[in-house]
Amino acid sequence: MGYFKEGEWPYTITSVEESEVWADQSDLKKKVKAIIDSTKYNKKQLVLAWGYFGAGKTHKLHQLQKIIVKKNIGTCILGTLVDSPKNFGVLIKQLFFSLAWDQFLTKFVENLCDVMDSEDEIREKIKKVTKQDRDLTQAFLKLRNSILTVGYEHSDVTQIYQWMRGEKLNKFTREWFGRQLKEDRDFVNLAESMNRTLLLKGKDGTSKPVFWIVDDCQFLNAMPDKKLKMIQKGFKDIFDMAPNKFVLILSYAVGTSDEIQLLEDLRSRVSNHLEVHPLTPQTALTYIKELNSHPKYAKNPNQTNKFYPLNEKSARTLVDLLDKAPGIRLLPRVVSLALDPIVQAAEEENLKTPIPSDYVSKKFKQIKAILTHDD
Repeated sequence: MGYFKEGEWPYTITSVEESEVWADQSDLKKKVKAIIDSTKYNKKQLVLAWGYFGAGKTHKLHQLQKIIVKKNIGTCILGTLVDSPKNFGVLIKQLFFSLAWDQFLTKFVENLCDVMDSEDEIREKIKKVTKQDRDLTQAFLKLRNSILTVGYEHSDVTQIYQWMRGEKLNKFTREWFGRQLKEDRDFVNLAESMNRTLLLKGKDGTSKPVFWIVDDCQFLNAMPDKKLKMIQKGFKDIFDMAPNKFVLILSYAVGTSDEIQLLEDLRSRVSNHLEVHPLTPQTALTYIKELNSHPKYAKNPNQTNKFYPLNEKSARTLVDLLDKAPGIRLLPRVVSLALDPIVQAAEEENLKTPIPSDYVSKKFKQIKAILTHDD
């Protein structure tokens, strides 16, 4: 990897999420910004995001999260569906509850642990957050009292966390709360209560939005129809019960929105779309330039050849070969997959930079088969 910073290689299967390589996709930047800005109008949104596998969909979602965190816009909970969940309760535990816990706890302390409020005042505040759910109200009160008396790190707080996850506890611990959380509805209610806590006004008197992003939802499409409907009903219930300023983003690795299987009730609530489309030849060229000259990778950030270790001619040659090859889509992942063996081979052969276009053409013939997508 002598062409780039020691230990850094830009042509991994997926570009690192923190690198701001947008490949001049200004329309996608505008869409991401519009999704964030729309929360200013106190609306809740259900957004569908989709794009071919390797189109940069996950990267864009990480960029959205990065903007939210960096600018302190609100709470962003981003999780990836790695398999078909057993039920919606399991999905909530894995992709919402566990990921949101620390942020929930911070907001909970800020709003519901004020020692100046009386017990009755606190109880009423918690009842509003939990929507009068007796078991959750009791658990939230116990959480408050534990934080105030024994602190965050005490086993009491750990046991409250475990109870909210639906884990089995001993008989003595169970008596602190009500029944064990088991059903999908229990976890929908828990998620709603956490949402309402996260959306409470802060010390500055403002309420900041909550973004829940579930990536790789295409795995849901393989579910039996009954199970798929059950999971999607859970999403619908979460969305319907959520207060304003809640944004639910369901993301799919598919080519078109028609491939996304949605209950009609859920589809009717979709208010926005984020389509991550394939690159054009020009944006593919820009992608190579932005990737190769990115400060994370470039040894010399002031290098005049922004296509290093290629040059503009050899980069154009590669893009043209990819664009014209049957069975190959012009996607960021495909561009990186092509660059990886070409540049590594050039390094192993001690080829001087910039790598010429005829070398790119020769190597492309050898690697074309691994780039062909399966329909």
